[in-house]
Amino acid sequence: MVDVSWIPILHRSAIVEAETGIDLFAGYPRLKAWRRAVLGFGVADKSVADDFESEFSAFYFANSTYLGKLAQSRRVSAAGKLM
Repeated sequence: MVDVSWIPILHRSAIVEAETGIDLFAGYPRLKAWRRAVLGFGVADKSVADDFESEFSAFYFANSTYLGKLAQSRRVSAAGKLM
């Protein structure tokens, strides 16, 4: 039952990592493996609206938010390394 209570934070952290490359669980491989296992059941996706990920991303990764600014700076930094 404990796993169910962690689904929201596990789900959101996976979105943050996918959208920004910011790994909130870096250095915690067992936690990341647990996240993969829990999210692998698909319950998180079924428990939110179909447009949840796009709405979450639009809100939290907007240029006016800390995460948005951090993600943008990481993209710029990565683009500079490619040149």
